[in-house]
Amino acid sequence: MDSVGRPDSRAVEAALSAVDEGGAFRAYRVVEMRTRADAGAVHPAVLAFLREPGAADTAAARVVTAACALGAGWAALDRALAYARSRIRRGAAPADHHTHRLIVPHAVRLEAARAALEATATRIDAGAAGSPSGAGPDTDGAVAAYLAVEAGGAAVGAVGAYGGPDPVIPTTWTGGGQARVLGIARDRLRTHAGTAGRFHRDLAAALGRLPADSGAPTAALALDCLAVLLDGADSARPEWGELVASAEAAGWLARRAVAAADGALPAAADRGLPPAGCAALSRIFARRAALAVAEEALRRCVARPGRETARPALLPQPRRSQRAPVGLGEPVGLGEQTRLGEPVGLGERVGLGERVALVDRARAAQAGLFADLDAVAAALHVRAAEAVAAS
Repeated sequence: MDSVGRPDSRAVEAALSAVDEGGAFRAYRVVEMRTRADAGAVHPAVLAFLREPGAADTAAARVVTAACALGAGWAALDRALAYARSRIRRGAAPADHHTHRLIVPHAVRLEAARAALEATATRIDAGAAGSPSGAGPDTDGAVAAYLAVEAGGAAVGAVGAYGGPDPVIPTTWTGGGQARVLGIARDRLRTHAGTAGRFHRDLAAALGRLPADSGAPTAALALDCLAVLLDGADSARPEWGELVASAEAAGWLARRAVAAADGALPAAADRGLPPAGCAALSRIFARRAALAVAEEALRRCVARPGRETARPALLPQPRRSQRAPVGLGEPVGLGEQTRLGEPVGLGERVGLGERVALVDRARAAQAGLFADLDAVAAALHVRAAEAVAAS
């Protein structure tokens, strides 16, 4: 360690060289802490590692990429928290709703990325060929890197939103972008087809055995909605990669919340938030993921495999001279056109009723959101106070 207690360059280089030899979790923590301590600056050894030919295509490089982004994001958020605590405007401190809008969402996304990153690093260290359901760590690493890069970049805005000084956040790491999320979507669509649609449903079923206060039931709902979305899909879409990342990270975050409550986190894991704060974070993120995936599944309502769906007939159109003025009901309402397609009803048409029910469940799960926002904001304020006391 150097004079200020930070991991020195030799520790960083040793951690990076050990990623493929059972040290992915340690490397992630070393790189994250170093990046946070240097206010977002990426260590030269990290940059050299990421710039090696073909490095970006390995699970290890994705772990390191995610660790860089996670450290930079928390460096920005810590600065925003410190500034928010000291900022007095018109004789008053910032109201809670400012924290809820400008800081808490970024903390939630960063910790979701951490959960995905820790799950990936643990699998690499265990030498596992993939996740319990058969997916490989490469795509898990891509999910972690995507979430961390997106959350880390967004967290920088939390500083500017409070009017504080801009942190030094580099843009030299790779990650994000349409290519990455499209790759995630393609891989998960292949896995979905290869498991006859059971991949995400099995993940959801496993979450059903976890305590409800961890956010696991809502995360399971997000995964079930994702399975419905992928049913019958014949090609991947970039936005589906984002939804895959959100739904799977919701499950990992719920598991991390349970481990934090049971005192079962790995020894090197971050413990900046108490178990109650981790559970509140998980519930917030799971709500957002479930609603986003359910609404997309409803929008992309397509025929189920093997089911022929009759197209609704249209009423004969009157001649142009007899047409009524163009209006909201022109010329036959959607409901009338659907009824003309009988005997195909709403319940038989492409699982529409089922998808509407999923959206209703996702909306009902939003209950309690503001209480959880309060809990996370309180935990972050305690974290900021402890950081000030330790400095």
